[in-house]
Amino acid sequence: MLAIIPPKYAIAKVVEIIKSRSAKVMRSEYAWFDKPYYDTPSFWSVGYFVSTIGINEEVIKHYVRYQNKQDSGQAKLEI
Repeated sequence: MLAIIPPKYAIAKVVEIIKSRSAKVMRSEYAWFDKPYYDTPSFWSVGYFVSTIGINEEVIKHYVRYQNKQDSGQAKLEI
């Protein structure tokens, strides 16, 4: 995901909110998600990548595509 976050907001807090709210939605709409994650309160991985200056958009897009490829072995949604 690429996001533009205004400087008045703490990046860590924005990421925390996105992960928290999206996890709630996923767990409520797809109850089967609770089975693989029943023993942990975590839904998303701990880390995230943030670039504020110095890396152009193409490098960031490449990173996001690479992470998508790396995560392709995880549970897949069938909607």
